[in-house]
Order: sequence, then structure tokens, then C-alpha cells
Amino acid sequence: NDIKEYFYMTDYFEYLEPYQQQLYYDYLGIFLFQRERYIESLEYYNKADFYTGNHVSLSMLYYHKSIIYTILGKYSEARLSINVAIEQFIETVNMKRILMSKFHYANIQSNSGHFDEAIFIYKKCIPAFDNMNMSNYVKSTYNNLLWVYIQDEKYKEVIMTYFQKMDQDTHNHKIYFYLSYAYYQLNEKEKAIHYIELAKY
Repeated sequence: NDIKEYFYMTDYFEYLEPYQQQLYYDYLGIFLFQRERYIESLEYYNKADFYTGNHVSLSMLYYHKSIIYTILGKYSEARLSINVAIEQFIETVNMKRILMSKFHYANIQSNSGHFDEAIFIYKKCIPAFDNMNMSNYVKSTYNNLLWVYIQDEKYKEVIMTYFQKMDQDTHNHKIYFYLSYAYYQLNEKEKAIHYIELAKY
């Protein structure tokens, strides 16, 4: 409940391996991230960077830093961080984390207006997540893909993707909202009304 409870660990730093010291500050960053104290969170991630880590601690640290940078709108730093994370995940052959990092890279590209690259990566991620039985990420990727189509004014792609490629499990209020918005932009008002009604529930 209180971040001060974590600080007792610094009394034992001399007994910890360097990667454990790095993870300690990484965890403090996560603690603050979960409380939406993003600047303070980044400060702890940067402090963790002063310690010599291993592939596991470095990969997680840079993965977390990339998320913070994205939230703060620092997309160049976010890209650099996620690329370091991917390199470290490759060293440990962590396929799940590599894929999650690619997904996050697509999020960065989407947020920074590089829609074509984001769309390309999202489309690659969907079957990969499906093959690894990561159903929640399949849903998230479809959601993000449709949002990019909306931003890029590719309204027919929203509708085509929904009806041709998405299964029943991916239906949710956000996607119904995207469908309604796409139909509205295509001047199909009755369908737009139908899906905005579904989006309410």
C-alpha cells in the first residue's frame, strides 16, 4: 500500500546480484506505473539502468520503459527502448515476449501516425497470437487494428475486417462503436444506428 515498504531492501543491496538490484528498481517503477505516477515511474526505471543486468532483467526493464515513453508521447525513446527489449528477449528465446514487444511496437507506430506500418505489424501479430493461444491479445490486436483503420479513414477496411476475419469472441462494445462510426462515414445511417445501439451494451 505504501512505496516506503519497499525501501527496506536497500539495506541488503550488498547481498544482491546486480540483476536483482536492477529488478528492484524496475519493480518500484511498476509500482508507480500502476498508480499512474508515470514521471516517478520513469525515474525509477532510469535508476535501474545504472545497474548491470542480465538478459531477463534488461529485457523487462526496457519493455516497461517503452510503455512509459509511449504514454508520455516520447515515441522516439519508446522505439529505442522496445528494440533493446526485443534484442534481449531474442537472446533468451522468449517467443511470447518477442511477440508482445512487436505488438507494442505497432502501438507506438500507430500513436505516432505511422499507420501503414502499424497495420502491417498488427496483421502479422493476429495469427501469431492465435497460434500461441493468446486469445486476449488476439482481441486487443483486432481492436487496435480497427482503431488504426478509423484514424487512417479506411472505413471499408473496418467493415471488411469485421465480417471476413473476426470470430465471435472478438465482438465487444469498442468494435461495435468502430463499426457504427465507419458506417456513418460511409453514409449508411441505419447500420450506423444499429451498431451504436449494440455498442451501448
